[in-house]
Amino acid sequence: MVILNFIKILKSYIRLLLCKVVLGKKLKLRNFFYTYIDSFVNIEINKNGCIFMGKNVRIRKMCNLKCTSGIIRIGNNVFFNNFVSLNCREHIEVGDDCLFGENVKIYDHDHTFRQGEKTSMLPIVSQRIIIGNNVWIGANVVILKGVSIGDNAVIGAGSLINKDVGASTIIYNKKDNIIKSI
Repeated sequence: MVILNFIKILKSYIRLLLCKVVLGKKLKLRNFFYTYIDSFVNIEINKNGCIFMGKNVRIRKMCNLKCTSGIIRIGNNVFFNNFVSLNCREHIEVGDDCLFGENVKIYDHDHTFRQGEKTSMLPIVSQRIIIGNNVWIGANVVILKGVSIGDNAVIGAGSLINKDVGASTIIYNKKDNIIKSI
């Protein structure tokens, strides 16, 4: 068992080294030896993007961290379960001691919508996302641009978060809400 854990950790260090070699100064790790990246994790940093990771960040399989031009800042003791995706054009900040369930999607940008115009030609609008300390985000949650989530908040599985969430708050979404017809 000890040998299997050692091999698993060694593979993670090799993946981190490869990321550092490929991404260079764009990927900043606070403490290399306490960061764990599982297999098939995609870290993509383009243009002027940068990703900062704190101590003891654990990223499970098939996660995607994409930073097109902004900054992703991840605090200490953060856990991303399988299939978590962070897509950044401006700024995504995750505080310390946060847990992310499977298949969480975070986007700090979207397209505007105007009737009669081609969707592919519409401009992209970005706003920063701030996730406080000790936040627990359940599986299949989607967090959209401009959201701030306070410390000690819990986001229930399957929720769509497009407004600020206060500190020490539990949020869940009822699935059959009709917002407006278009």
